Amino acid sequence: MCEYLVNHYPDLLEIRDNNGWTALHSACKEGSVETVSFLIEKGMDINTLSNDGKSILHRACVNGKFEVCDYLVENYPHLLQVRDKSSVTVLHDAAWGGNVQVVQLLIDKKMDVNSRLQSGATILHQCCRSGKMEMCEFLVNHFPDLLKIRDNRGWTVLHSACYGGSVEFISFLIENGLDLNAVSNEGKSILHRACVNGKFEVCKYLVENNPHLLQVRDKSSETVLHDAAWGGNVQIVELLIEKKMDVNSRQESGETILHQCCRSGKMEMCEYLVNHFPDLLEIRDNRGKTVLHSACWGGSVEIVSFLLEKGMSNNTLSDDGKSILHSACVNGKFEVCDYLIKNYPHLLQVRDKSSVTVLHDAAWGGNVQVVQLLIDKKMDVNSRQESGETILHQCCRSGEMEICEYLVNHFPDLLKIRDNRGKTVLHSACWGGSVEIRFFLLENGM
Repeated sequence: MCEYLVNHYPDLLEIRDNNGWTALHSACKEGSVETVSFLIEKGMDINTLSNDGKSILHRACVNGKFEVCDYLVENYPHLLQVRDKSSVTVLHDAAWGGNVQVVQLLIDKKMDVNSRLQSGATILHQCCRSGKMEMCEFLVNHFPDLLKIRDNRGWTVLHSACYGGSVEFISFLIENGLDLNAVSNEGKSILHRACVNGKFEVCKYLVENNPHLLQVRDKSSETVLHDAAWGGNVQIVELLIEKKMDVNSRQESGETILHQCCRSGKMEMCEYLVNHFPDLLEIRDNRGKTVLHSACWGGSVEIVSFLLEKGMSNNTLSDDGKSILHSACVNGKFEVCDYLIKNYPHLLQVRDKSSVTVLHDAAWGGNVQVVQLLIDKKMDVNSRQESGETILHQCCRSGEMEICEYLVNHFPDLLKIRDNRGKTVLHSACWGGSVEIRFFLLENGM
């Protein structure tokens, strides 16, 4: 079929899919050396990369196609040096894929076993996250020093195994001397990691065998129950509550587990918590934000409408006077903004205690679509907050280049406005630190 299509429709060789994969990438994924060599003979570029910078050897490695890997390495050894846009080597992708024979081939070609991703993760982190037990055993037995390496966030390979969700992995790593009490840079335990990723079997195993992990809070005072609520697995939350964890516990910011799941957009979790612990609806965080503010920040129209149906007020304000529409605008949640404006148009008029409008917060957040929506609703582009800053001052300070371009191109008079202290938008851009915005403003006559 490949020969037929190429011979009759050669233009197909030029077409990439939405991820930038070529037909040659696809052939490497499927594992036919005959097809790969045929496409190369037909002029396909062996150095072609996908949108994320993956080579054809990356594609063969992650899919464990030994024969294709062997063919490419022997004929095009320079492909061994290619890293994708996240600094992933072909060895990292091979470890993720789990074919020990492929990894052994690459190591025999002198690839660095200790190489790191942009995140600092090693090949052992990779196979632990993907749940490849045979690969894990091979690496630990042949390169035990990999057990000691943490990534840039301080995650150990045991944290990665908890992310991957294999009890077999966890017990194997602990047997090989890894500290089950290790925490990441932000103080996250391995149970935090399993909870936030919804790995019930791992959570159950850890809780039953190491109940002290239930008491660990990270540096922001988040419990494993907070992370489980964020992750959205109701079964895990029920398990933790059965173990007498406090449903009303707060993290450092004052947020509850209901704030967490509202921000992460987990509808099933939200329904469970509201139906079983309705008092959580009344709790505000340290800044006076309700769970409805959190839901608007998170961007789930389904959760927002559910909370309003449960009797929460659309007029609720935080301590600094922010409305729920402010929360949606500053985080660029177009669907929620559109829903709120259609159902509660009076929210367009609310200013916070510093006279910040929702348009100011939308400009700060950087979503052009949200800003356009508000302008279409006749909001005043020239409005000032208490400090005299305009929406252009806002986006210049927050470093949002796309909004800056949009405003300057459509409302150039904003370039002339100074705040109450005489500061121009160029001052704001310099304060914000975006070199790109600074040069753009200078090019536009500042």
